[in-house]
Amino acid sequence: MPVDLIRAQAASAAWTYTPEGAREVSTPEYRLVGHPSWSGGGVELQWLGPLRRTVRQVVDEVREIALGMGVEHLTWCVRPGHPDEFEREVLLRGGTLVDEAQVLAASVDDALPRLDAPHDVVVTTVEDLADLRAATDVAAAAFGTAPLDDDDLREQLRADTEMPEAAWFLARLLPEGRPVGAAGATLDAGVVRLWGGSVHPEVRGRGVYRALLAARLHRARLEDADLALAKGHLAPSAPILRRCGFVDVGVEREYLLPLR
Repeated sequence: MPVDLIRAQAASAAWTYTPEGAREVSTPEYRLVGHPSWSGGGVELQWLGPLRRTVRQVVDEVREIALGMGVEHLTWCVRPGHPDEFEREVLLRGGTLVDEAQVLAASVDDALPRLDAPHDVVVTTVEDLADLRAATDVAAAAFGTAPLDDDDLREQLRADTEMPEAAWFLARLLPEGRPVGAAGATLDAGVVRLWGGSVHPEVRGRGVYRALLAARLHRARLEDADLALAKGHLAPSAPILRRCGFVDVGVEREYLLPLR
């Protein structure tokens, strides 16, 4: 069935993550979140609502609060539907574009037949610390970041177990069973949010991402989700998602703004 774009845009605007232990300042105009150190998320402006004041006044206030959190940089999330003045204000203050993602959506049933997942990739859910270590190590290799240390890994597992609506998936390459991909999914009110897709650089182009996508959508369909939402980076995941039947909803950008 065709994607309800209005519903997809509303689901995209509501897609934020505030882990346990985060410092949050929330008003009718914005939500500012200071992530715990183990998450590596820093401090970010996650959401912007209808403004009662000028954009400049809101930006000034958020900047002062972030300074009080003891950080030197603030991540600003510019989402579809935010006023154009907000993005211009961030750029005028020296914001640097650090991430850009296309928000895409698909009917779960319509996307499944197009996936054609390879037979030599098996995908399972992450169930224990060893699985999570394998998944996060693959993600680190894919994104060029440092692997989590043992303390951060245990904290991540504890946080995950307290979020039954979310799950990690781990892809292994047969016949040796080597971990080669990882991804996550969160179910919320009939919507499956697809996040964290990563493939080890040594096996890109072999269908690992499609296998992860198929596993998450199959599970979502079993749990009665009918809409899939993803934030695909312009290269390489967004083109793959479009070939699998996803349609464009809008572009989300993240800017890093110096505070000092």
